[in-house]
Amino acid sequence: LLEQFWLAGILLLVVVFQPEIRQALADFGKSPLLAKVLFSQSSGFIDEIISAVKKLAGDKIGALIVLEQETGLKNCVSTGIPIYGEVSEELLMSIFRVDSPLHDGAVIVSADGKISAAKCVLPMSENLQISKSYGMRHRAAAGLSETSDAIIIVVAERTGGVSVARNARLDPDIDVDKLGVELRNLYHHKAKKSLLRQISEPASGGRRAA
Repeated sequence: LLEQFWLAGILLLVVVFQPEIRQALADFGKSPLLAKVLFSQSSGFIDEIISAVKKLAGDKIGALIVLEQETGLKNCVSTGIPIYGEVSEELLMSIFRVDSPLHDGAVIVSADGKISAAKCVLPMSENLQISKSYGMRHRAAAGLSETSDAIIIVVAERTGGVSVARNARLDPDIDVDKLGVELRNLYHHKAKKSLLRQISEPASGGRRAA
């Protein structure tokens, strides 16, 4: 009886004080300390990508890595080999090895930080202002950046240089460490924003219903 009473009591407290609990969670979610603790793992896959890019660039192994954002990339994913696995430096290195059957094309990392597919075909850019010295990987990266909000990382096979395409812009010779910082900040912000939205939206809906 006592066990049943405590269970019912806890449920009753949650129901009665639901708005207050939501507000407390919303305030707690805005804490910088909490953000640092909770979201430290939200961009863990970025560390793996940056580490792999450094090694690929050092070994002059060509690579094309797409980070999906708000725009879905199902059409591109469907052109490749499905994987949907955890992002790791070892897996990326294995995919882009010259003797790998998956090294041609792009690896697409989904918005939730998983590798969706490899050997994906991206739309080529027809922008005549792109330097003729750039190869197919750079043109593919530029092409996808013109039709989506994806972030595309390119490692040049010939020089080992790292470029990034985003918002119809191709930036060559990127500092990989700085890129890592920018990507971590981006994903931390997205994760925090998503959590706060999940906390606040039900509360707002409840007030509207009332």
